[in-house]
Amino acid sequence: MKNIKSSIASFIAIFVLFSCSKEEDYTNKSTMNVSKNSNVIVTAASAGFSLSAINVSNESAEKSYALSVTLSAAQTVEVRIPIVQSSGNATINDDYTVDSYITVPAFSTTGSTSIKIKNDALKEPTENFTLVVGSNVANVNMQPLSLQFSIQNYLSPNLNLKFNFNKTFTIAGGAPLTLCGIGYDMDFYLLDSSFNDTGIYDAAAAGCPELLTITPTTVPDGTYHIFYDVYGTGTPTRINNVYHDPFTIPISVDYSRDGGIAAGNFVQESLFAVTSTRAPGYQNPNTNYVCTIIKTAGVYTIKNSLSETIASGRMQNIFSLVKNTIDNARLKAK
Repeated sequence: MKNIKSSIASFIAIFVLFSCSKEEDYTNKSTMNVSKNSNVIVTAASAGFSLSAINVSNESAEKSYALSVTLSAAQTVEVRIPIVQSSGNATINDDYTVDSYITVPAFSTTGSTSIKIKNDALKEPTENFTLVVGSNVANVNMQPLSLQFSIQNYLSPNLNLKFNFNKTFTIAGGAPLTLCGIGYDMDFYLLDSSFNDTGIYDAAAAGCPELLTITPTTVPDGTYHIFYDVYGTGTPTRINNVYHDPFTIPISVDYSRDGGIAAGNFVQESLFAVTSTRAPGYQNPNTNYVCTIIKTAGVYTIKNSLSETIASGRMQNIFSLVKNTIDNARLKAK
């Protein structure tokens, strides 16, 4: 009988020991005792990253701040050090990204994360935010740390212009065609205030649409006018009223200046619009005008003919001058 009782007692002891060992799954729910004397050391792992001063960046490009933590003693459970935004007008995921936790795996002493400032082309005020690292951390000793950031608005020195002139049409009831698809080619030239050629032919290529970037290094302060020229009417044949009902080819201009001018669009004044029956060359008696650009001390202003007090009559008076300028420019541009 004693042997039986002894065997039962041994079995119970083994079962209890086995049950306790199964509960040790090395998670935050572990019942094993952990060291309460482990301290956390926070290190700025990126050059120029300050743990005490305001970290200033610019939205011109993404910037990363690497942050690492080191425990003075490894733990038998995973240590999660929370990161929360405590103040500021910046928005996580829109203006910056960061993990919710710095994780130090069980039996390890190190963990890391990064705060990434996102690049942005929007015009907006300076954005600030403060992150608190290490508030209410379990199983280790840590004094919460506040990190401060300031994101400056990026202001590009350049004005970006995109000239759109594509249109869908049909010829004699056939399948739909597009101007871009048949190789219809319109060029756009930047002329100075006296309607002289500036020699900038970026938007006088074979693009559909055509693109032009005005930069301080290529275009000094002053007033400039943009005119178009029909370089080619496409294939398989020139579109004209024999094959289709004539239509106006709409020219619209997309404009933007990163951090300065919100992206927008305007449509060329109808007085200067081209029709599908036009042959190649500069032949519009209304001078093929698109818009006027005024550049002064880093400020760009886009105006049409009326706001520039350039009436259609005056445009007609300079027809010969502009025609000769465009004719010469188109020879150089291609």
